[in-house]
Amino acid sequence: MSLRYQIIFRVLLSSICILLLGGAMAIWQARQAVAKEVDASIHLALQLITLGIADTPVFQQSNDLSRFSALRQTRHLTIQLQKPDGQLIHFAGEALPSDPEEMPPAWFIGLVKSDYPQVEHQLKTEDGQELKLIIQAQPLDEITEVWGESVAFLASISLLTLLTFLAVNLVFNKSLQSIAVIVDALRVIETGQYRHKLPPFSTQEFDDIANAINHMTAELEKARQDNRALTQHSLAIQEEERRRLSQELHDEFGQSLTAIKVMAVTASHQKADTAKISASISEICDHLMTVVRSMMQQLHH
Repeated sequence: MSLRYQIIFRVLLSSICILLLGGAMAIWQARQAVAKEVDASIHLALQLITLGIADTPVFQQSNDLSRFSALRQTRHLTIQLQKPDGQLIHFAGEALPSDPEEMPPAWFIGLVKSDYPQVEHQLKTEDGQELKLIIQAQPLDEITEVWGESVAFLASISLLTLLTFLAVNLVFNKSLQSIAVIVDALRVIETGQYRHKLPPFSTQEFDDIANAINHMTAELEKARQDNRALTQHSLAIQEEERRRLSQELHDEFGQSLTAIKVMAVTASHQKADTAKISASISEICDHLMTVVRSMMQQLHH
């Protein structure tokens, strides 16, 4: 897997983890907020009912229902009065949303909603009948509110994650372009074009790499120039040595061979001193052997 896909895969995996963690946090906070709001509403209703009943222990149905009109402003609750025959009188509480589009998804309601207690309070009428005041939690409106807040929260996280992903991708594309420029330059340098220079980069790390490569190519070019000069110097020395050896061969061997030839011609005459001429030729041959050994030693060195 290339570096591009490795980084994209890791960024995508991190984004998914962030979204999952953000969703879990949003659901947990929504559940806590709904629970606190419903609990506060139940306690408020109980306080209002307790204060309303404290003055008149006997419940007067014709008058006391109006005394509980303040309960109609209590949110997240359904308050009903149950008669002895089981009939329920609803006199406080919020209605369910009529538009299905306003309802949160069922899975969200299931995750946020919890089991809320049902509060019952016994009342006695003037004629001795037992009435039951039933207070039930109705958190759907609060769940609808937190659903909107959760959607906004998750949308914000998703937008930030998308922007982060795009920013990382842009930076990565710019890095890949810089890497491509460096690789192309190295391929050019590989062919021996050491004078090729990398341009400066806006990223410090890539600029350091470019400076190091430029310094290396400068040193290679300098070494190549030095090697070329050394090669030319070596060729000049060899040429000079060849001229010296040819001159020495010409001087030594030419003169010695000429002398040997002259002595050979002289020895052909009857009156010539053959022994002296032979001795001279022998000396010349010894001299030539010494010169050859000296040249051989010089060539070996």
